[in-house]
Amino acid sequence: MLDIEKIEDHDCFIPHLTMCAFIDVVARKGGIPNIGLSLAPSLAFNCYGVWSDYVLGAQALGRALDRAARSIGYHSFGDRVALTTNDGTARFEYLSAARGFPGYRHDAAGTIGVMLSLCRHYLGNSWLPSAIELDVPKPVDAHAYEDAFQCPVLFDRPSLALLFDAAFLGAATRISPQINIATIEDVAIARLAPESRASLIGAVKHHVRCQVLTGSISIHRTAHALDISVRSLQRELNAAGLSYRDLVNSIRIHRATELLRDERLRVEEIGTLLGYSSSAHFARAYRRETALSPTEFRAKSALA
Repeated sequence: MLDIEKIEDHDCFIPHLTMCAFIDVVARKGGIPNIGLSLAPSLAFNCYGVWSDYVLGAQALGRALDRAARSIGYHSFGDRVALTTNDGTARFEYLSAARGFPGYRHDAAGTIGVMLSLCRHYLGNSWLPSAIELDVPKPVDAHAYEDAFQCPVLFDRPSLALLFDAAFLGAATRISPQINIATIEDVAIARLAPESRASLIGAVKHHVRCQVLTGSISIHRTAHALDISVRSLQRELNAAGLSYRDLVNSIRIHRATELLRDERLRVEEIGTLLGYSSSAHFARAYRRETALSPTEFRAKSALA
């Protein structure tokens, strides 16, 4: 059975094969032979928590697909995303580790729906690919797939794929970016957070990072969240060779480094997001820890 608390958490991890088996049972018990195809139009890429925040944070479709390819391992173990171009045609493909298992044909149709949703974030809700490829045998009701997706659908292909004009890869997002920027580090932490919080120090670091993301930091709130006194918290940190101030500075600078790689944010905005009182204060703190100013780091990063 599926844990309802896990279903309601967008950043949870539910094994892919478990979902395939679940949807297969629902299709058979509910008498819905094309349940994946029925669900495909309503599936949205922006419902995948921090991972979708990170991918959709890219300014253009091509960059978003590159982010998806580089970070898919944090979202679904064993799956692979690829983007190739040939003679002016782009091929956005998804290779699933669940291929061939019971329920996969439903999952495949749903995955195509999610892939379309990602592209339409940049190209508009009415956009259609020139063709769709499915790595499942051709069903007797193949026409139902073309009716649902409104474009040619090819079966028995090596992977799931959307084919379209490569010129679309330069399309910019049509939705205003949110100020809460997600980085690849956020994606990794969302997956690994349960392990990282296994110890008290790990839990403190996680809570401090959460506070850094809000721009407001307080040792009293950290102690309250962990149900211990400030004095006990300081004692535990001292025993580990740490201080709360140093921990905050370290996590702040690390977060600043993540955000400086995102060219959409001005240095002044990053300082404000992280709770620094001024851009000069931010620059001094960053140089003290890294020997570079934020502007120097950004310039160096761009050349790497």
